[in-house]
Amino acid sequence: MRDFRSKFLGVCSLIFMTTRLAFAGIDAQPLGTDGVSSGCAIGVDGKHVAALISKGSRFAVVLDGVEGPKIDALLQNLLGGQTGVASYWTGNTPEIVFSDDGAHCAYFAKMGDQYVVMLDNKELTRGSFAVGGAGLSLPLTFSADGKHLFFMDASNGKYRIVVDGKMGPDSNYPMPLVISPDGSHYVYTGFVGGLGNGTPNWSFVDGRQVNYFGGDLQYTARNVLLSTMNVDNSTNVLCFNGKPELKAYRLTPMWISPDGLQIAMVLTTTATAPSVLTVNGKAVDGTQGLEIDNVYFSPNGKRYAALCTTKTHSRFMIIDGKKGEEYQNIFPTVNNGLLRQHWAFVAGGDPDALAKAQPQVPGFTPDSSKFVYVASQGSQQFMDVEDQESNGYQDSYAVQPVLSATGNRIAFYGVSADRKQHVIVDDKEVALPGGGLSNNTYQVNNLSFSPGGTRYAFVAGGTLYIDGTAQPGYLGGGTYLFSPDDQHFAYVASIANAQCLLVDGKIVDKTPGQMRYAFFTPDSQHFFFVKMANYQSQGTKDPQMLFADGQPVVHLTDNGVDGSFIYHFHYTGDALTFIGRTDGNLRRFTFTPTSNLSGMLASATVPTGN
Repeated sequence: MRDFRSKFLGVCSLIFMTTRLAFAGIDAQPLGTDGVSSGCAIGVDGKHVAALISKGSRFAVVLDGVEGPKIDALLQNLLGGQTGVASYWTGNTPEIVFSDDGAHCAYFAKMGDQYVVMLDNKELTRGSFAVGGAGLSLPLTFSADGKHLFFMDASNGKYRIVVDGKMGPDSNYPMPLVISPDGSHYVYTGFVGGLGNGTPNWSFVDGRQVNYFGGDLQYTARNVLLSTMNVDNSTNVLCFNGKPELKAYRLTPMWISPDGLQIAMVLTTTATAPSVLTVNGKAVDGTQGLEIDNVYFSPNGKRYAALCTTKTHSRFMIIDGKKGEEYQNIFPTVNNGLLRQHWAFVAGGDPDALAKAQPQVPGFTPDSSKFVYVASQGSQQFMDVEDQESNGYQDSYAVQPVLSATGNRIAFYGVSADRKQHVIVDDKEVALPGGGLSNNTYQVNNLSFSPGGTRYAFVAGGTLYIDGTAQPGYLGGGTYLFSPDDQHFAYVASIANAQCLLVDGKIVDKTPGQMRYAFFTPDSQHFFFVKMANYQSQGTKDPQMLFADGQPVVHLTDNGVDGSFIYHFHYTGDALTFIGRTDGNLRRFTFTPTSNLSGMLASATVPTGN
């Protein structure tokens, strides 16, 4: 008995030490003061982190380890009194804003009866509070690459946009700010009197106040500023960089191609003339007098499609000047809600992951070769690709198209009138269990392409299909992902009534618990995942563990009480860096794995049952 107990305890000690020893290979740099860090904000690349710490009854922001001045509180906006002061939960600190390149951060701080704007933890400007809070109209906003920092001040009862700490002129009303795509230029219009009472207005461009040259301001991708100005009740003028170019009764709405070389607008020459859609000044035949709901440009900017509504309320598409079929409805947006669970798993809870990863429909394929939309007629829905119409499918189970992130692959699923489910990939039917006969047993969801577009996957009846081939196990949801090189796939499924984590159909973890996040490195050589479990035996209350190629790295907890914190994993060369909290302390971790994906797969097991 004693020998057995000694051997048993020795094994337990080895397991404990192995897990703890994993910490020896990871560098953990403190980002704030242990025990008093309330939360943090992280730049997009994870290189810069601003942590909020307590200083007795006051606070301070620690940026990359350097502590800033003591402040009364962070401000959510420039509201007066205490209502704009943030409440601090352990997690994200949205009051601290980073530029899109992650290089700069800014925040509003309360100091006594003043607000202070801190840029990179140094005071930029300060002012008095105003009841009503102009910061609500324009909160702290960086232009692209952090070239400029904007916000709105109303401390003197007027509205003033502050640019890089410099106060602009007074306006009686809030002013919409327009910024050029490259972040270098900006423009807004002010009102010195009441709206619409004939009082002269002014424009403000790149730090200079000039005569008013119109509203409906927007920049093209090539930094050309477009505006429209009403001369009298019968004439509007289109201006390029403040110079008149075109006069008409009406010049809106207007759309600009991604490259800035094409302009589409609904042009009405006189009060009695019918409107017409024009593209680069050329009228599009068949659009006279019709409502133009939207214009979609291809990624390369060379093609367009226009969604039109007739006087009898039917809809059709015009693609490069060619009219398509008329339908009772064409959906102006198609939200593929059945992909959300999949992308939440892939992106670690990022709420914008689906919009970022999935090309939108209606829209062109990434290579600009095909335009895709969904239409309805009667009780049926149709997938249209250019001028080719699919078979009709029941509108009770919406047609859900998916476009590959590269190239021009298209897939969708639907239910036909005989209640059979169908998955169509590149115009070819994919075989489903039971011929796709549906009493919702084989309801299809989470259809997607791999990053490179060479493979596809979907879940049907709880089974994962890769390129049409069923994989072992039962999926409770759509939790699967592909590697960046399209060669590997991972998912969580029940095997013989036990949850398992599988890669390429092999079991790599028999106790995945609640999977929080999983990802392959950009070179597809490593596989990381975060799972929840009880790790109290290892001397921590942290409920999560990061694993590298199946080996434990460090225990963690979500930095947000609602579990929404994104760890900002960043892999370069051979090292993984990320921000996390371990044992209640905020750290920047750097880890270089000594294992690899191929080694993990070599020791993985093949499932023997479902």
